[in-house]
Amino acid sequence: MDDGSNYEGRGTERPVDPSHLTRREVAVAGEAAGLPLREHRRRSRRHRRSPLVRFLTHKVTLSIIIVLILVLGSGVTALAVYTRDTGVFMPGLSVAGINVGNMTQAAGQARVNQKIAGIRSHVVKFEVEGKTLKSTLGDLGLTLTADKALTEAYAVGRQGNLIEKAEQKKAASQGMSFDLSTAWDKKKLSQALTKMFAPFAVAPHDASFTITPQNTMKITPDSAGKAVDITALAKQVQGLDTSLPSNTLKVSFTQEPPKLTAATLEKEKITGLLGSYTSYFDPSQVGRTKNVGLAAAAINGTVVAPGAVFSFNKTVGECTAAKGYVDAYIIVNGQFVEGRGGGVCQVSSTLYNAVLYSDLRVTQRTNHDLVISYMPLGQDATVAWPGPDVQFENDSGGYVLIRTKMGTDSLTINFYGQAQPGRKVVIKDYPTPVPPPVQTVKDPSLPAGQQQVRQQGVQGYKVTTTRTVLLNGKVVSTENLPSSYYAPTPTIVAVGPDKTDK
Repeated sequence: MDDGSNYEGRGTERPVDPSHLTRREVAVAGEAAGLPLREHRRRSRRHRRSPLVRFLTHKVTLSIIIVLILVLGSGVTALAVYTRDTGVFMPGLSVAGINVGNMTQAAGQARVNQKIAGIRSHVVKFEVEGKTLKSTLGDLGLTLTADKALTEAYAVGRQGNLIEKAEQKKAASQGMSFDLSTAWDKKKLSQALTKMFAPFAVAPHDASFTITPQNTMKITPDSAGKAVDITALAKQVQGLDTSLPSNTLKVSFTQEPPKLTAATLEKEKITGLLGSYTSYFDPSQVGRTKNVGLAAAAINGTVVAPGAVFSFNKTVGECTAAKGYVDAYIIVNGQFVEGRGGGVCQVSSTLYNAVLYSDLRVTQRTNHDLVISYMPLGQDATVAWPGPDVQFENDSGGYVLIRTKMGTDSLTINFYGQAQPGRKVVIKDYPTPVPPPVQTVKDPSLPAGQQQVRQQGVQGYKVTTTRTVLLNGKVVSTENLPSSYYAPTPTIVAVGPDKTDK
């Protein structure tokens, strides 16, 4: 019997069950099909299903739904089992080339840390002048970290919904790798290379003048230096393949030319003595004498280029115990006290006078607070660290050589350069006395109206200094040099109380 289930050849849609239609709907459907109303009713009756058919149809449909639910449920369960978190890295994952699949986080990190330690111990060989120096990547400043790689690797298969987790796990099973974070400590690398190659470096030496016993000039030749270009070598180290257990680099040197060559000195020949000055000291003051000798040695042999400015402080440097300087008398706030490097001012003052008599331009000079015994008024020059300083400009047109000579009780400083025959320098000082002020202090232990001198004052001075240059006896120039002021030491008088005081 045709129950309406067979609809092949009648269109792609299943016919509507006529039993579910109203009479009006049946009539309308029949008319639309071109059938008489009675014929349409006969056909509609043929399409009505019996109760048994409807029951079986519903039962089959329900069975299909149940089967689908069971199948889907089993699939979801299987997917959940497949993606469950077992507390280990997914199979197929590797970090820094180490297969961490099925390892716990702790085990994976331990294995990777072993790999890092191995990489840091990889050797770097440096071939230099027939020798091979060795170091390790770790000692040269290579830093390797695995935190980010391990975190990202462990997250695989643990992010998103079940399907996304399954896809991640499948991708991991096909192989997935994570690299270490690599960095170089550039400061450590530079320091390590500098220390390693310092013994191979050779400093350049400038050409210099030597005064022979016959008071003639001899040029000591210059020599070039050599050094490793640390910056360039550091870049080579950073470019090495760190996975290799050993790397080798060939180290070359760069030439460091001298600042002053013999050819330059030959061109700018020193012909003779420009100026000289000698000062005297008490050799029994052992500490002070030692300091004078150290400072004099520091400036001995200095060559000042044309147009250059010489600085006493830059040349001598700070007077420290490490350099051998000891305590001796210095002037601080108008008082003589013990201090490191006492006596160095005699060297700076002697140098200042050699500058004056060499007719060079003074650019910086300061006199002492008090009158000193080893220099004429207006011709001393104090120094301290980092200032005041003594400076002059070499405006002679040629090179100037400074030579110092220590005697038993004297210091001589000579300036050599392109000497001009017949030239003479005259220095004159014009002091104006400044009387010491009188300071009174009351002393109740003295009788009324009585006075007592506690400190005898010392006269001060205002000094104007001039320099006159003569050539063959004729005045070429006269100039005022830096003026000087030496403060007087006050006279201190103690007085007893007034008769009216009670």
